[in-house]
Amino acid sequence: MDGFSTSARHSRSRGRGEQSPAGLLVNATDAGLAAAVFVLPLVMGGRQAWGHLALTLIACFTALAWAIHQILTERPRWRWSGAEPLFVMGVALVVLQIVRLPQQTLNRVSPAIAERLPMWSADAPFGEWRTISLTPQDTLDSLLCVAACMLLFVVAVQRLQRKQDVARLMTWIGLSAAGMAAFGAAQLVAGNGKFFWVYEHPFTDTRHVAKGAFTNANHFAHFVALGIPIWLWRFVTAGAGGADSRGWQEGRVGDPRQRLDAIVAGVCLAVISLALLVSQSRGGLAVGAGGAAVTLFCLWRQRLVGVGTVGSVSAIAAAGGIALVMFGGRIEQLVERNLNEIATTDLDKLDQGEARRRVWRAVLAAAKEFPIAGTGLSSHVEVYPTYDDSPSSGIEYTHAENGYLQIAMELGLTGLTLAGLFILLVGYWCLRGLRLAKEVQIGAPLAAATACLAINLAHSVTDFIWYVPSCMVHALLMTACAFRLYQLSSPAPEPAAEAAPLVRTGWATMAIALVAFATFSVRQEWPAVLAEPHWFDYIRLTQATQNSNAEADPESDVGLARQRLGAAVAAVRANPGAHRMQLAAARSYYQYARAQQEQSDNGMPLPQVREAARSNFETIQDMRTWLAKPGVLGDRRKLLEAAGAAARRSLQGCPLSARAYLLVSDVAWIQGATEDVELELLAQAHSVRPFDARVHYMLGCEDFKAQRFDDALAHWREAFHRDANYRRQLVVSLVGMVPARFFLENFDIDRDALIILRIAYRESPDEAGYRTVVSRLSVVECQSAKAAVGDAAARHWMTACGLFNELQEPRRSAAAARAAVKANPSSLDARLLLGNVLFNQGAYEEASEHLTWCVHRRPDDAQLRKRTETAILRMGEASRTRIAAEQDGDSVTR
Repeated sequence: MDGFSTSARHSRSRGRGEQSPAGLLVNATDAGLAAAVFVLPLVMGGRQAWGHLALTLIACFTALAWAIHQILTERPRWRWSGAEPLFVMGVALVVLQIVRLPQQTLNRVSPAIAERLPMWSADAPFGEWRTISLTPQDTLDSLLCVAACMLLFVVAVQRLQRKQDVARLMTWIGLSAAGMAAFGAAQLVAGNGKFFWVYEHPFTDTRHVAKGAFTNANHFAHFVALGIPIWLWRFVTAGAGGADSRGWQEGRVGDPRQRLDAIVAGVCLAVISLALLVSQSRGGLAVGAGGAAVTLFCLWRQRLVGVGTVGSVSAIAAAGGIALVMFGGRIEQLVERNLNEIATTDLDKLDQGEARRRVWRAVLAAAKEFPIAGTGLSSHVEVYPTYDDSPSSGIEYTHAENGYLQIAMELGLTGLTLAGLFILLVGYWCLRGLRLAKEVQIGAPLAAATACLAINLAHSVTDFIWYVPSCMVHALLMTACAFRLYQLSSPAPEPAAEAAPLVRTGWATMAIALVAFATFSVRQEWPAVLAEPHWFDYIRLTQATQNSNAEADPESDVGLARQRLGAAVAAVRANPGAHRMQLAAARSYYQYARAQQEQSDNGMPLPQVREAARSNFETIQDMRTWLAKPGVLGDRRKLLEAAGAAARRSLQGCPLSARAYLLVSDVAWIQGATEDVELELLAQAHSVRPFDARVHYMLGCEDFKAQRFDDALAHWREAFHRDANYRRQLVVSLVGMVPARFFLENFDIDRDALIILRIAYRESPDEAGYRTVVSRLSVVECQSAKAAVGDAAARHWMTACGLFNELQEPRRSAAAARAAVKANPSSLDARLLLGNVLFNQGAYEEASEHLTWCVHRRPDDAQLRKRTETAILRMGEASRTRIAAEQDGDSVTR
């Protein structure tokens, strides 16, 4: 296969830009590009802290090697692509987002900041917010990654001298995609749930779908899909060494080297196709097929594709399908389901639960409020909840699921315009180059590059591909290839050489800047690398806490709280600028103090301590002396103070966290804060999170204490509607104060809410209200059963049966049980329920039929066998009684 050549025989060649450089520094540059192509994807796609650091180090090493080469060479040069001004303006925009601006300037650029942050001004408790970015630390971290990607593009543009150089780099990208595809499939089939068989990620695993080295199957699918156009190009042009393309449209391959190239390309296509299928990514399958179509169309326009080639490609696709069968029927069924979903035009099926559309609506609302310069690069995860008015799903969307919308929100119309201009420029290179190309070695790879870039642009409509470093590195390197092929397609003469001293000085300046950039990047990213293991430990412990039963084992709850606090504090010490880690530390301090307080002898709950401290002391010093007593708070006071301090530090990194404001409000009384200050903090939390259930719950509690009952009810309605957790908390808080009718009349009640009310009012003296709740729930269960099919319908009917039993409605109970069996005749649970219901109602003949069916499937259940025998016995007794009664009737008649 063609490749970078550094030998002397290539030192002089024909045409524009075909002189290939040689030497150790050039080899080092090539090694850096190879590391970006092959190594970076293996560092979890470059998304985690180690990946960010690896990206910047690889980019700096590669660019520095090339810069030193240019300094030392006799004829240094700089090749302009036209994208450099756009890069400079993009970097300048992001830098503007993180520098502290005068308040007047900030208000002109982003007036919404002052409206959203009333407590952030010169005379307010938190001081002034002075940056456009609402997450300046995250924006800076992302800026380093963006700059590193730009560096790799610039170096590739300089390094790719000849069409053979371009072919080698594109082949590298294809090999990387095929290798990742093979690794992902192998990890799925022979894996243990861990990445690389050793690394356990806190959020995901490698079971069920192929992910390779990516935490997201869609990103894995996108990465490997980029290899399809490349290997189609290699397959179609295997052996087309000359400029003449005649003969290749029939798929004929000549010498063994050509056959080997075709076989390698075919195998890679089959492996990638298989990986796309087992990734279960609808987007990956769609863009992979689209990329293949674009490639074949462009090759057909160049008369490189004929009937023979189409047949060969079809055979490769068939080979991938045959290989899929080897992975088992379950995966095959899932693939069929995804293919059916791709083919559908029903938006509800493509976006189940409106997950993407709800995020898109929130992002559009944010973009309208920050139209000029956006909210800050990588601020999406903190900004979109401010505008997401949907009920909580328990899922946090770290990105906008649409690259274009996310750029519009984070960088404003300014950034979106720059991105659009870059896309238009690249599109011009591709289309113009395809039109001018006269050689197979230029036109065919340019067709593949065009298809790869089309894949990237298309997939970004439904995913955040542009925020995955390894995917973007491949896309930008492919863009550099497209630019060089466009240049090589033009017969324009070599431009006049620049003044060597001036160019050499420019490269020397760049080398110095690269050293400074690398040093700054390491200082900036190394704390994140150190903190990440502790942060993942905190996440795992949080998951363990959520899964534990604190009521059954309170000491274990305290132990988990202590471990969480240790992990969070270790993460903060390693990376004090991470606002999410600071918030985690604040919450851990508070929860550990609360857990200790609950376990202490004669310890008052924290809310009672708060009320007592506020009402019984005239000075803060007297209050703090009382709090320091072991029987009150003791050392736990320091934990609460640490919680408040960490929450404030978190807000300095991102002022949009409602939980941080609420936490500051919860502990502000220790510093002598008045109720008015606490209410201001609640109002600030509501301003940045107007749809947060916890905020509405707390506001409702404050209004209730102030006897503003209508306002309290309005806030509680919002909390009840938006989050199931606060539904439960609200019901538990009020169950002893209000009848069930209060909830039924004042809140939007669905099935989940009725279940919560049923549990809460089961032991309540409000028997009439409880019966009303059960009755309404029975109706809802029947409606849900009619809307469902199979086992899901049977489950709803079974629940309805139990509710009718509770309501003492035997006829409806039996009807619901029969409906459950009809919905799923093979369900043992449904049959057993129907048999027991009929048995209890005295219908022994029908009951024995269903109970006997159950005994055949559960022969070791002695209790079931005994009940079945009893049903059969009573059925016989009833039959004999009936016969005797009939005989007595006959004798009377005679």
